[in-house]
Order: sequence, then C-alpha cells, then structure tokens
Amino acid sequence: MYCMRCGSEIKEDQSFCMKCGAKVEKIRYESTPSDVDTSARDSSKDDPTDDVQRGSGSESGLTEGNAEALRARPTEGIADALRPNPTEGNAEVLQPGPTEGNVDAFQSGPVYEEPGIYQQPGNYEQPGIYEEPGFNEYPDDMEEPEPASVKPKKSGNKALIALSVILVLSMLMVGGLLVYRQMPMVRYQRNIKVAQKYMLEGDYEQAILAIKEAIDIEPKKMDAYLLLADAFKEIGEEENAINTVEIALNYFPENKRLTEYLSELELSVETSEDVEDSDDEEDSGNIRKGSDTKKSGMVTPDDKTAVSAASEKSEIDYDRLKKEIAQLMQGNMVYISSDVSQYPLVRVYFQINDANGNVQTLLSPTAAIRESISGGAFIEREIKKIEKLEGNQGISIDIVADKSGSMDSDINQVKSVMSQFVNSLDYTNGDRAELLAFEDSVMYMCSYTNNPVYLNNGILGMSAYGGTALYDAIYEAVTNSSGQAGAHCVIAFTDGQDNSSVFNYQQVVDYARAVSVPIYIIGAGSVDTQTLTYIADQTGGRYWNINDLYDMTEILNEIYSEQKDMYCLEYISQADADRYAPRSIESVVCDKDSNYGASTTTSFTPARVIDYGNHSSRYEVVLQDISWADANAAAIRKGGHLVTITSQDEMNQVSALCENAGIKYCWMGGYTMMDSSGCYGHWITGEDFNQYQAWYPGEPSRNDLDGTEEKYLMLWNIKGVWSWNDERIHPAGDPELQYYRGKTGYVIEYEQ
Repeated sequence: MYCMRCGSEIKEDQSFCMKCGAKVEKIRYESTPSDVDTSARDSSKDDPTDDVQRGSGSESGLTEGNAEALRARPTEGIADALRPNPTEGNAEVLQPGPTEGNVDAFQSGPVYEEPGIYQQPGNYEQPGIYEEPGFNEYPDDMEEPEPASVKPKKSGNKALIALSVILVLSMLMVGGLLVYRQMPMVRYQRNIKVAQKYMLEGDYEQAILAIKEAIDIEPKKMDAYLLLADAFKEIGEEENAINTVEIALNYFPENKRLTEYLSELELSVETSEDVEDSDDEEDSGNIRKGSDTKKSGMVTPDDKTAVSAASEKSEIDYDRLKKEIAQLMQGNMVYISSDVSQYPLVRVYFQINDANGNVQTLLSPTAAIRESISGGAFIEREIKKIEKLEGNQGISIDIVADKSGSMDSDINQVKSVMSQFVNSLDYTNGDRAELLAFEDSVMYMCSYTNNPVYLNNGILGMSAYGGTALYDAIYEAVTNSSGQAGAHCVIAFTDGQDNSSVFNYQQVVDYARAVSVPIYIIGAGSVDTQTLTYIADQTGGRYWNINDLYDMTEILNEIYSEQKDMYCLEYISQADADRYAPRSIESVVCDKDSNYGASTTTSFTPARVIDYGNHSSRYEVVLQDISWADANAAAIRKGGHLVTITSQDEMNQVSALCENAGIKYCWMGGYTMMDSSGCYGHWITGEDFNQYQAWYPGEPSRNDLDGTEEKYLMLWNIKGVWSWNDERIHPAGDPELQYYRGKTGYVIEYEQ
C-alpha cells in the first residue's frame, strides 16, 4: 500500500504515512450492478454523462472482472484523480474523485475511447510518465507535468464544425458577389455589354436604353457616349448623335476622337439637308421635305389654333427638345397649378425634382409645350418664358389657424410664430396672404393683402373659443386660394380633431384637387394624424406633427422655400377658346448647363380667377335676403369685401346708400369675438377696429334673447337712426324674424 499524498510505501497496520504524515484512508470501491449491461451502451452519444448510472454494489474491494490495478498519479498535497485501467472484457470506467479526507466512492460508467489517450483496453498509457508495475512515480529530478485532460469526445462534432464553416464561407461568397454586382463600375460594364449585344442584333432602341442607364451610373465614361452616338446614327437620328458627342466634349474637351466624330456627324447632316432641299421643288429652303407643320410648330394662315397669322413657329421645337433631354439626367416634372388671369397667356407652375424627390435648380432652362383644349389635337404653342419664382414672382398663401377653446393656453405662441412668418414674406415681389381662423365656424381675420400691418392685426385679434371647424376652414381657404392669380397654397394648423364642420375631409380633398391647390398641414396635440396626412398627400402638400409649437417657424419657412423653388412656364394659348376649358399639356424642360431634363403630360381645368380690376365706384349696394356667409362670398367673388366702416364720413356715406336702396339691415365685414375681458369687434380686412365704432345701445350682445349666437356685424336702421349690431348668421331666413325679409342686403367695398 502506498501513500496517497507522497507515494511512499505504507505498511498494512500503519494509520499515518511515516514520510509525510498523511492519514491513511480506507478506500471503498463500488462496482456496477450486475443487472446493468454496460457493454450495450452507445459510445457515440453526444453527451456520455446521460448514460452514467450510479452503482449500488457492496463495500468489498475490487471484484472479479474489475481492473486488477489502479494506476493513480498522485500530486503534491492531494490525490485528486484516480484513473482506472480497464481490462479486456470490462467496460467499466471508475471515475474517482478523492480529495484529502474524502475518498468515499468511485463512480462507474462506460468506457469511451479517444484516439491518442485510450490505446488498448487494459493498457492505459500517459505520455511522459515513468511507469512501474502498479503505479506511476516521477523521478526526483523530473518535473511533474500537468495532468492530461481526458474528455469524452462528442461524436459528430467534426462534421458539424465542417458544415458550419462551409455555410459561413458560402454566405460570405454570396454576399460578396451581391456587393460586387452592385458596385457602380460593375453595373456600368454590365449595361454596356447588354447594349453591345442589342447593337449586334440590330435592336438599337433597347441598346439606347441600356447605354443611358450606364451613363446615369458613370456619367464620365467616353466610350458610353460614343456607343450612344453610334446607336442614334444607326436609326437616322444624327442630331441626337451630335448632341451626345457635344455632351461628351463637356467632359473631354480636348479629345481628338470626339472632335473628329462630331465633325463627321455634322458633315453628314449638312449633306443630307442639301439632298433634301434639291429634291423638294415646293420647299423654299426653310422647311425640310416631309416635315409635319403641326408637329414642328408651324401653322398655316387658316389654322384657327394659331395665336396670329403672323406667328409661324415656336422658338423651341418640341420634338427636338424631347430628343435632347434623352441625353441628360432625368428629373421629375411635377405640375402644381395654372393661371389664366391674363388669357390667352397661360402660366403653368411646376417643380423639377431629382430621383430622390429633392428640388432641382435649373441654370438656363429652355422649354417647349403642346396643348390640347377640350380633347382636341395637341398643338405646339409659343413659349414666352420660363423662370423660377424666387426673386421674380409672388405667391398667395392662405393661412388657416386653430382658435378653438383647446388653444387657450397656446394661442400666444401660435400668434408669435405666425407674426414672424407674415413679416418675412417678400411683398415687394408680389407675395400676398390671407388669415382665416376657425372655432365653431370660419372667421376672416384678414382677407388677402400685401400689407403686414393688417395681417398682424388679424393675428392679434384671435382669441381661443368654441369648437373645431377645421374642414370648413380649409375648404374656405381652398376656395379663396384658387381664385388668386399666380402660384398659391393653403397652410393649416390645428391642435385637435374636427367636431363642427359641414364639409368632410374627402370633400376637401376632391375640391382641392379639382382646383389644383396644395394643402400643407401642421398638427399638434390630439389630432387625427392619418386623416390630415391623407389630405396633404392627396392634394400635393405635406403634413407635419409637432410637439413644440415653436417648431412651426422652421416648417413655415420650409413650405415657403418649397413654393419659391417652383418654376413658371408661360405660353400663348388659342385666343378664341374658353379660358376655363379643360386642357391637357405635354411639356418638356431642358437645361444643358445643369445636365437635367424633364417632361410631363398632365390635364387640368383652370380655376376661375378673381378679378381685382378697377371698378366704377368704391361701393356696390345689393338688396338681397341672404346670410352673412353668402354675402361675404359674393363680395369676394367680385373682387371686393363686405364694407368696413372706419370713420364717421364713411358711416354717413354707406348709410345713405343703403337707405336709397331700400335696405334697412345691411351686412358689414366684421365679427364680434369673446375673450376673458368680454366681447369685442374685428374687421375681416385686419383694419383697426378701435378707430371708429357706432354700436346700438346695449350692443354687442354676442347672444340674442332666445340664446342664439350672434357674431356677424350688421348696420341697421332703428327708428331712423343707423347703428351697429351683432346678429345671427341669417335672420331673414328665420320664420320668427319676418321683418328682415325684403329689407336685408349688403355693401361691397372695392379697394381698387
């Protein structure tokens, strides 16, 4: 017997090692129960510990069939591992785990072979260990090696690892291939190869498409331009071929090959023209044989679609310009609105956007247009000019503001932001604005003007009160906006959901689309985001949702910049046609300096424009039993507004006009509104209401004796005295107020 600590021999009757003093422990071995067939265990399982079972044998020593000797490798201070040496025919592995003072049991289990460790059954060898029969002992001059790690190997691991490596490598190869195929140069070369294939097959149209795509990817590759010029030449489009080479020369101005090819193409065109001229006996030399006068913009004296008999052709040929833009980067030409206020001059407003929707600025654009009126033939029209709005033209902006009761704590912030915005408009170049507010109904805080003083008065006059008639307010704004000459739009703000409108959101959308008015909406608080987004998207506007009301400043400036980035294309239409007839136009814009071209086909019906022209008199008196809203709308359509009385002289003049017309109850252009201090008046023009007032005693009341709301200003004659009253919206239509009938009317005031 030997010491488990130092390996010294110990006699049978000794309780302690005489060399190191370690206590001699009595080792008990447990054998595998005889009813367990360990030989049947599957050594290929991934986790061999799943099959290990504890034995319940006796406390006897090594039984017959067990290993005849235990080869223990003692370590200094602790015999922490006893590895059995299984004999042939015995599939038990004794896995002892004795520590000092605790060597109670060995756990048996199946034998697992691992190449290089288990050599043969019954002959367990550990490299580097000096072996003597019965145990291993290290010579004094030999350093003890670390114990070898012997772990059962999980079957199938190598195959699994190999498969994983293959999958990872495959994914990397596929991903790399995809990235490679998306590299610009690879895409360029692929399109060039496709184009060359089409060229060989004689399919030049498809070849041209492939080459254009290649140029979009790599616009500075000379070979692509040469190939494109060849394709155009093959189908007889020498002019397009020339344009292609000229574009290439912008990138390679000193290239001899391009210069020579351009000279060759130009010579070919000149020769072709000479041949055609000599063969055309009827041609005076100005028109090529076989040309289509309608298509090229030429008109005959008896052509009723001509602007005049003296106008022979447009400055820009539509077909030629259409071909030229094929060589340029393609933008999107988005129709916005039109204006026929100076008919037969027609203005079309549009944006040029790149492929990502960003506004594109043109440097020196040229344009051409063909027009069809009421479904007739497309006739090329004379272009007068094309220009960007910024610095050249004004825009008309209809601002719609929420002043419902929910705005009570935020109304001052909104006023501040709106005041900054109206003060920033470019009035010198024609900007104009109108301010509508809404509560239970729509209220005119300031009708269209280019005077920021009036607009600011309208802003200051707003107070939070009542419900939310958002849709009615936007509908009213679209009506007024569509009647303005030039570019126009609606910008609306709300902090809640509509609960008071007569119109619904779909009616708003349909109407705005019909008259080409884009609607921009800013929402805050508990708004119906989905509906507001729908309204904006369907009408060509945009929607924003904000948490901080001061964010409105940046959004308003963004909308304004977007409007100013539009272009106006002016052309002469058919003079004797109805200016408001439905139209379809095919328009094309080309800008070689910015390398951009765009075209579009769109249909529209011009909206009726309000005529603000000169009138024979400042006032117009109308005797009619209508509501305040109808009277206000009639005044706007005629280019004026309901009268606002700002002096005693004006009071006397208007009163006399009404009396002479048989009017006793006359609508004026004003409201009464409520705030914390009570009831106050406001003119729809934004004029100062405090400079003159003439209320009937006890008025304004804001409510009638029966509780009906009264907020619309009326000039009335009570017992021969003219004064002011706030009245319900349509007293002549109330069966209880018969005395208004036949005596109600309104006065329109014209500023021009």
